[in-house]
Amino acid sequence: MRTLIIFKRIEIWLLFAVMIGLIVFALITPEEIADPAGSEPVVLSHESESMAPEVSVEPERDLIVVEKVNVRPAQKGRIVEVTLLGRTPKGDEVVLDDSTVIATTEGGKPVGFFFEPFRQFGSLAGDENSLATVKLWLEEPTQVVWLEFKGEKLKAELPE
Repeated sequence: MRTLIIFKRIEIWLLFAVMIGLIVFALITPEEIADPAGSEPVVLSHESESMAPEVSVEPERDLIVVEKVNVRPAQKGRIVEVTLLGRTPKGDEVVLDDSTVIATTEGGKPVGFFFEPFRQFGSLAGDENSLATVKLWLEEPTQVVWLEFKGEKLKAELPE
């Protein structure tokens, strides 16, 4: 009869009530929830294609743009974070490291990458636009950093 003492505790009865409630909820809810992606599209108007406005469609260009530039002062230089938005030209994911990106200053001096242990380099996806951050190390002040990636030259203007 010692095992029946456990049923005198309020916590046990509360646990039973929650479990029964969850079981009832699972049995009452419908088995199949409609997937909005799999349903038919709703037609809002019956305009023909000839009535639709002409939209000029340019051939899709694989374009990479500078989204944001952030500069932080460090001991003997500055850390420059350049955020890029775009996709790779060939449609495959490319890691943005010193083998794929060449960074130079206005005067043509090479700019090195900022080293952080245990941090992976950013990468751009090839199938859709993605954001990637490139961290650079500047020893001397400059106004512009040029990034060359897969034949494209990008201008990153540094804020003052």
